[in-house]
Amino acid sequence: MIFALLLFWLILSGKITIYFLIACLVSLVLVALIDRKLFISSPLFLGFKWSWLVFFTSLLRDMFISAFQVLKLVWFPSSINPHSEWVDMKIDGDIKKSIYANYITLTPGTMTMDIEENRILVHALKQENISELKTQTLENHILRLL
Repeated sequence: MIFALLLFWLILSGKITIYFLIACLVSLVLVALIDRKLFISSPLFLGFKWSWLVFFTSLLRDMFISAFQVLKLVWFPSSINPHSEWVDMKIDGDIKKSIYANYITLTPGTMTMDIEENRILVHALKQENISELKTQTLENHILRLL
């Protein structure tokens, strides 16, 4: 897994110096040691759980789709219909709830405003965005993570 993260780091940064490589390796080893829950023992999967790959893929997809939706709303502001609503959730545990809230906030056009026991207050530029959250597809991804 460390090798995959190192390769990803090098692709994104484009720098290859001795100091940079040592700093990169040290930080990647620390990340691997601190966050052992992401890793499994099978070398075939590079130590990474497939549920995280599905989660990050859906996060990136949703970020791109909603970014274009927000861009369309900026160009044609007459279709903006700001709306806040409490959405019920079946997620338990503070870590899962914070992942869910951050996912919502990272997606353009939506924002988490408050979290209670089993519901979350979401502000969205359009009512349809909140309706999508009520389908609980995102919740099911998060429930499979941890």
